[in-house]
Amino acid sequence: MSLPVLMIQQPSYEPLRTGEYRVRVADLAMVESPFQEGREQVKLTLEVLDPPYSGRRLTAYCSLSASPKAKLVRWAQALLNRPLTAGDSLNLADLIGREGIAVVILGRGSRGDYNRVEDLLPVPVQATTAPQPVQEATDPFSQ
Repeated sequence: MSLPVLMIQQPSYEPLRTGEYRVRVADLAMVESPFQEGREQVKLTLEVLDPPYSGRRLTAYCSLSASPKAKLVRWAQALLNRPLTAGDSLNLADLIGREGIAVVILGRGSRGDYNRVEDLLPVPVQATTAPQPVQEATDPFSQ
């Protein structure tokens, strides 16, 4: 019996460095929680928009807690760029296509390097400068 010879390959996944990256929510899905049997959690697929990493995908998870301090509610507020208060309803489908700033951590584990989305922040509103008053042109020959 002949056993195969394996060629060790270069990993195709290279994690991002720790930092902040502009992202868009590409997809949301409900998945079973690995921590609580029979409970679901939200899986967010985030697409990085910043070159040279444009198109790269990150995955993040949130519990379904609707507490104002819960990660899902904080992240929804950042993506919607508005506060959510008691009594507001949140349609998770409204988050798809929204942009935010992902705070990404480079972690190291027994199976190699990986990325973890630590937080989602709102995209900063571009500061607008007030229009400057037009100065009247002076005629140098009118003196």
